[in-house]
Amino acid sequence: HEQGEMLMVHIVNVQNITYRFKSDDYLPDLYVKCYLVVGNRKVAKKKTRTCKSDREPEFNEMLKFDLEFGKSILQVNLLEDGGKFGRNTLIGETLIWLDNVNLQSGVKAWYKLMLQPMPRVSPDRLRASDR
Repeated sequence: HEQGEMLMVHIVNVQNITYRFKSDDYLPDLYVKCYLVVGNRKVAKKKTRTCKSDREPEFNEMLKFDLEFGKSILQVNLLEDGGKFGRNTLIGETLIWLDNVNLQSGVKAWYKLMLQPMPRVSPDRLRASDR
């Protein structure tokens, strides 16, 4: 990564959420929060607006990050807004290892949100430990 490079993340929408909400007809207020992680440090944070009362929100927002040196991870969280005095709830998370993505050509992909926080271990290290 060269100094001055920008990472542009287009958050389009969320579909087929498997999280169990309070009831089948409950409509949550959802937003996406992204962190740029280098090592164990969250070096930048950006978030979308909150989509009110929607289980399949359309965000269509561009989040821009200055790329840091080193092995970077983009952590993408879907959260339910708890309101002024409530607690925000993690609905799902995915980690994208930027070393494994061709950032020059751009990537259009769906990423599955996991209900539990994911370990920040490179997929290469996970595969090596499976042997």
